Amino acid sequence: QGLVYPIECVPYLIAMTTDVDKKIQAKSLSHLTTLQKAHPGFVQSKSIAGVNVSFVLQKVIKRSQAMQQTDPTVKPDLTVRGYVEQSGSGDILSMNHHLYALLRTNRSYRRAFSQQLLKMFDDSSLHQNTSLAYMLYITDNLAYFPYQLMDEPLYIIHQVDLIISVTGVNLLQSFKENLLNYEQKTDVQRKPSNSSILMAELDITERRTPQDGRVRARIRDRDIAVGVSIMPRCHGAGARRGRAPTRPRS
Repeated sequence: QGLVYPIECVPYLIAMTTDVDKKIQAKSLSHLTTLQKAHPGFVQSKSIAGVNVSFVLQKVIKRSQAMQQTDPTVKPDLTVRGYVEQSGSGDILSMNHHLYALLRTNRSYRRAFSQQLLKMFDDSSLHQNTSLAYMLYITDNLAYFPYQLMDEPLYIIHQVDLIISVTGVNLLQSFKENLLNYEQKTDVQRKPSNSSILMAELDITERRTPQDGRVRARIRDRDIAVGVSIMPRCHGAGARRGRAPTRPRS
């Protein structure tokens, strides 16, 4: 009666093609094929939404299988993978291989679908908050899609290279800034405190010339000296501290 527009059913039909029940898979694929023939743009426009719903469906199936597990000593694996191994032949197919097979016949649809999936990995896109579990699911699907032409995987490789060339430098810089080891943290990046400058008997007003000094202390009849080096920088001064040679007190 016109209460439901056919395009609204497409994401759920796509998700049901990944169901463990073969009858549900076949019936859903039949409806998708009919829609693709009658309205070619319907399936492609809702393809990413269908992948999202299929991921949610697979999580529900994983939890259901974990609840049915009877052995309490075995920890259930709730990781959702984007591929499935065929029981008879042993072949590995992506979860959404039926969807890709429908879009593969049209080059523009196929490339638009692949590009939208790869945007999930782009740090500068709107999908920057994509979870790691969902990225793993997409990666498995991209790895096991039923490619037939050499152009299909080469296009994906080219798009991956573009994403890495744009965001790779930013990611590398983030790793360098957040994974500094102890020696790098105690190097010249650390801003010197006024107390350490005064204890080392250095000129606190000097901002242009490098300075070297020592902070001396007596601990358990030993003279301890900590070397302090002040190095001017563009944005303030940096300090480096290190233990100077010691000698027993006579």
